[in-house]
Amino acid sequence: MDITENVYTYGATFEKSQQNTIKNNNIESNANGNYIIEFYSSNENVIENNYLKSEGLVSDGIGLYDSSNNNIIGNFFDILGKGSPEDMYRAGEGHADVIDLVDAVIYFSQGSNNNNVASNKITSNTRNFIYQKSFF
Repeated sequence: MDITENVYTYGATFEKSQQNTIKNNNIESNANGNYIIEFYSSNENVIENNYLKSEGLVSDGIGLYDSSNNNIIGNFFDILGKGSPEDMYRAGEGHADVIDLVDAVIYFSQGSNNNNVASNKITSNTRNFIYQKSFF
C-alpha cells in the first residue's frame, strides 16, 4: 500500500479494535505528517514482519494512545523525517489528532502499557526511536 498526500497520511488506523494482526505487508506513506500505523484504545494486536516506510517533515512509524498488550515484532522501519513538529505548525498545518506527531519510530502516548517491542530493524533519522510520553 503506497499513500501520498500533501498534509497527513495514515497507513492503517485502529480505533477501539482488538486482536488484529498486520503481518507481511508493505505500507508506505509520504506527506508532511505521517502515521504509518495508529492505535487508539486498541489492545492485543500483532504487528509482525512488515516493511513500514514514511517520508515527510514529521513521521511517526507506529503511534499508540490508550493501547496496551500489543506486539510489535520483526518489522523493518524506514522512517525519514525532514523537519520537526514545529515546522508543521509554522507552516499552518497544526494537527488535532490525540496522538501528537513527535517524529519517532514508535510513540507510546497516554495509557499505553505492557506493549512488547522486539527484533525490529530500524533505519531512521527521527528525533526519537522509541518515545514514551510522560504524564505528571
